[in-house]
Amino acid sequence: ISLLSSKVSVVYAGYNSLMDIIAAKVPSVVIIRGMADGEQEAHLDTLTSILKDRLSVLPENAISEHELIKSLEKLITLNDPLETGVNINGAEFTAKYLEGLLS
Repeated sequence: ISLLSSKVSVVYAGYNSLMDIIAAKVPSVVIIRGMADGEQEAHLDTLTSILKDRLSVLPENAISEHELIKSLEKLITLNDPLETGVNINGAEFTAKYLEGLLS
C-alpha cells in the first residue's frame, strides 16, 4: 500500500521490484547490482527505452548520497503517473494460453 501512495520510490533492479513500480505507476530510482547474469541490465535497457526520464538508474557499487538526492529531487517533481504500456498480466495470459491448448 505504501508504494501505491508514493510520489517516488527507491528500489533494487530485480524483476519483482520493477513490476511493482510499473503496477504502482511510481517514478523510481532503480539501484542496479550488476549481477553476473545480466538480467537486471536487460530488463532496465527495455524499461529505460520506454520510460526515459521516469527512471533514474544508479549502480550500487558507485552510488553517492549526492546522486541519490539529485535523482529523487528530479523524479519527485513529476506530477503525472508512470505509464508504460507494459503488459503485467503474464500469469493471466499464460493461464488463458494453456487453457486454449487443453481445450
